[in-house]
Amino acid sequence: MKLCLMLNQKLGTRIEFQSNFNGVSESNGVVCNRVHYNNTISLVSMRYLLFNPHFLFRKYMPDNRNDFINLCLEHNILKFGEFTLKSGRISPYFFNAGGFNNGHLLCALSRFYATSIVANVHEDFMLYGPAYKGIPLACTTALQLSQMYNRNIPYAFNRKEEKDHGEGGNIVGAPLRDNVVILDDVITAGTSVNESVEIIKNAGATPSAVVIALDRQEVADDQELSAVQRVEKELGIPVYSLIKLSDLIDFLSMNTGDDLYIDTVSAYRDKYGV
Repeated sequence: MKLCLMLNQKLGTRIEFQSNFNGVSESNGVVCNRVHYNNTISLVSMRYLLFNPHFLFRKYMPDNRNDFINLCLEHNILKFGEFTLKSGRISPYFFNAGGFNNGHLLCALSRFYATSIVANVHEDFMLYGPAYKGIPLACTTALQLSQMYNRNIPYAFNRKEEKDHGEGGNIVGAPLRDNVVILDDVITAGTSVNESVEIIKNAGATPSAVVIALDRQEVADDQELSAVQRVEKELGIPVYSLIKLSDLIDFLSMNTGDDLYIDTVSAYRDKYGV
C-alpha cells in the first residue's frame, strides 16, 4: 500500500492495491497490480516498478530542463572542456546524443521529447525521424506518447538508399500524411531538416514542427542567424528544443561548483552566440 502511494506521488498516476487480484507470475511470484496511467490501464510488475528508476520513478522530470541537463551530465552525454567542432571552433562544451545508447537512457530521452511535443504541438500529427539518429527518436517517442499520454501516434523514418524490391521506396513505417513533426538531435547546418522537409512535402504531407535536444544558439562565421533561426525563417517551421545554450548557462549559474565552466561557456556565447 505504501509503495502504491509513493508511486502515485512520483508519477501522478492512480495505482490501486487490490489484494484479491490474481496477478502472481508463475516464474517469479511477483504480484502485479492494475495501474491507471492517464486513463490507460496496464498490468505492471511491482518488481519492475521498484527497479526501473529512470522510467517509472521519474528521477528526471520530463518537463524540467535542469533535469535533462543533469541526465546528460551524469552519463557524459554533455561534457565540459575543450572540443574542436567540425567548424574548427574550440567549444567549451560538447553534446553527444549518441551517448543515449541503452534502454534506460533512450527511455528517459524519449520521455523528454514526448513531453515537449505535447506541450507545443496542438494539432493532429505524426512523427518522422531522419536517418540515422532520428530513427530511434521517432520509435521511442511514439511509444512514450502512447504510454504517458494515451496518444496513438503514427511514425515513419527514411532509408538512406531507396529500396528497389519488396515494398520499395525509402520510407519505412506509416505513410507520410497531414502534419508531420520532425525529430532530430541537433541542427548544425540545417541540411538534415531541409532534406526531411523535401521528403515530407514530396509525399503530400506538411512539415509542421521540428523538435531537437539541444539548440546551440550560435551563428556560423558568414551568417547573422543561428541554424535554428534560419530553419524557422526560411522554412516557416517552428523548432522546439529540450534545452538551449541559455538554459545551460542558467544551470551553471545556479551550481556554485561550476564557476570555471560558466565563465568559459559565457565567453563562448558572447563570441559566437545569437
